[in-house]
Amino acid sequence: MNRFARAWLLLGACLAFRGAPAEEKALYEPGAQVKITGKYKELVGRELFLVDCPLPLLLQKDEFLQQLLRFRSHRDNVKATGIVVKRDTGLAVEVEQLDAAPGDLEVFTEEFEKLKGATGKEGSRKLLSLMRRTLTSYEGFREQALLELAHKVGRTSVQAASAGSNSPEAEARLIREVYELLGDRDFALESILDVEKRFPGKAAVRDFLEELAPAGTRGNGSATRGSRRWKASSPSTGSGSSPGRRT
Repeated sequence: MNRFARAWLLLGACLAFRGAPAEEKALYEPGAQVKITGKYKELVGRELFLVDCPLPLLLQKDEFLQQLLRFRSHRDNVKATGIVVKRDTGLAVEVEQLDAAPGDLEVFTEEFEKLKGATGKEGSRKLLSLMRRTLTSYEGFREQALLELAHKVGRTSVQAASAGSNSPEAEARLIREVYELLGDRDFALESILDVEKRFPGKAAVRDFLEELAPAGTRGNGSATRGSRRWKASSPSTGSGSSPGRRT
């Protein structure tokens, strides 16, 4: 697969590259019909660039330039249909149709609705991926609803992993990862205590439980009131500052 035939799965990048039925290797050859959805980055002359999208979109019609006036750079998503063309500077897409695309929150919420009934390792993995992408979008645009959705998805990922689980170590790793991304100490403690109850005496579980709440502090509530890295209940300040996030 060449670098132009890659699928861009992260919203904030090109979300989908789909051509007319053909061999995958021919999708991005000159003359191929493609559909691209991604986040508006910038307009340079008549070339539209999407965030992390490898192909520029050529806007030959003045009406497309007028349409872009209502889009916000690095915030709004657009979808385009066009034909791949070859220029001296490389491949590009000559746009035939340009429209607004659903926003990040709408896209991620729809995906969550499809995934929230999933259980087991595979379902949990997909939910964790969605949580990461939602956080990435939140970090870029500070939309509070995205942060609240990320918390819902993270909690659901942990719950999905616990259904029928026989690996307390895997559950502990997942809870730790969600905790490090979201900083929700209360939920992490509740979740790891549930694992410890189902699988008593496991070292990985015991060690993480001790990190969250040393034995002497359990039961008095002091260990569950730590600050959250991402506070889903706090209104956005609009200051543009981004707290650190461990990855």
